[in-house]
Amino acid sequence: MSAQKTDPSLRCNDQKFLVLLLSLSFVYFLGLSTGSPQHVPPSPTPKLQVNLNTAEETELLLLPGIGATLAKRILEYRAEHGPFQHNNDLLKIKGIGPKKVEKILPLLQPMNGEP
Repeated sequence: MSAQKTDPSLRCNDQKFLVLLLSLSFVYFLGLSTGSPQHVPPSPTPKLQVNLNTAEETELLLLPGIGATLAKRILEYRAEHGPFQHNNDLLKIKGIGPKKVEKILPLLQPMNGEP
């Protein structure tokens, strides 16, 4: 069997290409790791502001702890007793207690001088 001679210039070119490729990869990854990330402030979430005296059922359903039954009770209360005078009047509705009102109040439009 005869041994084949390999061309040393081809091998040298392969090595140069490999060194170049590794160098470019190193520079690329170095740039990724040291680049300061752009801080993008979070966009402000729109604050839900429900008006108890004008809200439809679909709007009331957006409030925490208010399902279809309680939304209907709110609408029925409003139809029977007229507009709410204060947001705390929600306590007059069966199934709504102080803890639920506390969660809901920040999402309601203030009325009659309420903060």
